Amino acid sequence: MTTIALKIAIIAGLGVPLSFGTAFAGGSDPSNTEPLSSQSDPVLGESDCQAIWSGAAAGEDRLSYEKATPYITDLQAADPDSDGYFNKTEFMDACQKGLVHSASQDTAIPQRSHVMLRKR
Repeated sequence: MTTIALKIAIIAGLGVPLSFGTAFAGGSDPSNTEPLSSQSDPVLGESDCQAIWSGAAAGEDRLSYEKATPYITDLQAADPDSDGYFNKTEFMDACQKGLVHSASQDTAIPQRSHVMLRKR
């Protein structure tokens, strides 16, 4: 067996046990049948919503979809008039519905998710 084929076989063999963990990542509540991706974020307090608005809007009266993307999970659901912008009232309403989260939530990557392979 060549060195490359041996390395591929070893890597594939190591990957199989790791894949079993993803089957259990859904949580421990068997009565919760809603897919993880469609669950809304926890509702933030008014002061948190205000702080996120202030940071995102940066002194402007409205926030475009482009600037809102890091903060709002469902742009269409959060924009009742479908004009492509959020004023402060729309943003705060969306926040109270659990559609807003802090931008750091998406950018934080757990350390254990990184795998480094060393070349020999």
